[in-house]
Amino acid sequence: MADDERLVIRSADVSDLGRTDGGSFHLAQRDQLGLGELSIGLSDNPPRADGVTHRHSCGEVFVVYEGRGIYTVDETEIVAGPGDMVIIPPNTWHSFRPEGDNRLRHVAVYDAGSVDIEVSTRRGEVFQL
Repeated sequence: MADDERLVIRSADVSDLGRTDGGSFHLAQRDQLGLGELSIGLSDNPPRADGVTHRHSCGEVFVVYEGRGIYTVDETEIVAGPGDMVIIPPNTWHSFRPEGDNRLRHVAVYDAGSVDIEVSTRRGEVFQL
């Protein structure tokens, strides 16, 4: 039988990369997963949270499990709800935010063992996380 502790990643063991709007973003990368070139993020976005425009060199798939969200992929807006998957190609500017007064929770799956995040500010500045 496998060692139980190798089969689960406890939320307390994954650092919260932080959000200024009261939400959270926990990212587990290759070194924690032991699965090769894969990273997984859990995102909790409170009602009325503003979307942060960003991109990364890897592809990403959002899987919505609670609430509804507005996903902006380049210039296209997509509304997605529980069970929907939103695909983000590599190097594509995108953002997401809850629709209305609901919380948005989704899983982000990246096709890379390490995720680089480049953020664009409203003033047009770009910085790396």
